[in-house]
Amino acid sequence: MMTQPCSSMSWPTAWAKCRTGGPSPCCWTCCGTPARSPWCAMRQVAETCQLAVRRLEWLQQQSGESVVQGPYLSVDPAPPAEERDLGQLREVLLDEARPLFDRYRAMFALRDTGGKEAALALAEGLRCGSALFRHEIGYVLGQMQHEAAVPQLAAALAQPTENPMVRHECAEALGAIARPACLAALRAHVADPERVVRESCEVALDMQVTSRPLLLRVAVMPGLAAEEGMDDWSPAPPLYEEYRPPPLDAIRLPRGVLYLLLAAFLVVAVAYAIVGHLIKDLAHDLADWAFGPKPDQEDAPRELPESPEGEDLEELDLQLALAWRGEEDMGGGGEGTPAEAPDRAPRRPSIAFKDPPVRSSFWKLG
Repeated sequence: MMTQPCSSMSWPTAWAKCRTGGPSPCCWTCCGTPARSPWCAMRQVAETCQLAVRRLEWLQQQSGESVVQGPYLSVDPAPPAEERDLGQLREVLLDEARPLFDRYRAMFALRDTGGKEAALALAEGLRCGSALFRHEIGYVLGQMQHEAAVPQLAAALAQPTENPMVRHECAEALGAIARPACLAALRAHVADPERVVRESCEVALDMQVTSRPLLLRVAVMPGLAAEEGMDDWSPAPPLYEEYRPPPLDAIRLPRGVLYLLLAAFLVVAVAYAIVGHLIKDLAHDLADWAFGPKPDQEDAPRELPESPEGEDLEELDLQLALAWRGEEDMGGGGEGTPAEAPDRAPRRPSIAFKDPPVRSSFWKLG
């Protein structure tokens, strides 16, 4: 039982409640007398109410019996007919003298049967007089997704005098079928003056990619690419693109940044020239403090060992000179004849060392 009367709702809301809910007095009141309903300014609304009443009657007759669920999960305005002969179903579908509810039942029976012949029979219904009926035909063909109905759907979409509701369903059906011909038909009406048609084509173009299985998308895309002139299309696009850095002449820093870098470089150079020797002296002082001064930099000179007491350097030099001179004279005389000492004064060497130089280490540690 609906808590809100149908007369206070919009007609699509009331129609949805009548389709999904059980029979109620409110539904009978609002839909059973469409001629007196405030919604009956349009034929589509009156036919919608007639379908709702017939469905409520059918639900009452089927109370307690299980309803067979078809292959589609949609909530249909009429149950499928029990007839399975395609010729009989087509005849009922196209007979506009029959009740609309019976024609709807034949429509959904053809949909559940499937196949090319059923799709072509349904496509003939796009020429019937009821806009509501043609709208439902487009919806059913979109559910079937059979490409045999593409020419009829494209023709209905291209008809500018067609009801926008019908053109909307045809556009969505073409998007669900997703064939190259569907793409061309949809792109031709992306800029249609009718907003409903224009937006429906945009949605259908998105469905071209998302509504098809992956393998079928790969099979369809070469045809779409050839039709659109996409020479560089690849069926297996790369997972990543190679990064190519821009050329050096394309990298441009602001002039202010360059000036700041140059100023910083000059400041560092001047600072090093001014305080560089101070830093060097500080490093030497730290080294002397840690390891001690070098031997040749000690303040106090090394003390030489004291000479032996009573030793006369002059006398020692004279003795050395006489000995050296005597060896020369002995070398120049005859055998066994000692050379006489010369009368001249002895020659002293130019350099005399008291002690040989002692080699010291560079660092004096310990």
